[in-house]
Amino acid sequence: PEVVLDLRSLLVNKFGTNLRNEVLHGRVSDNSILHSPHVLYTWWFYTKLLVVPFMIREGDLDIPDK
Repeated sequence: PEVVLDLRSLLVNKFGTNLRNEVLHGRVSDNSILHSPHVLYTWWFYTKLLVVPFMIREGDLDIPDK
């Protein structure tokens, strides 16, 4: 699935951002994390994963037919 590919490329793929390993092994400074487009996109991606199902359930978001 597309979601799995996105998460892998964001967090653990050495050819992607590898954000998880970079952060957990202390290879990035606190300041660079706050201004990183990769961190912003990861935050947005997780927010989307959490919020969209609730919006669909409540009827606040219409999903077009394929």
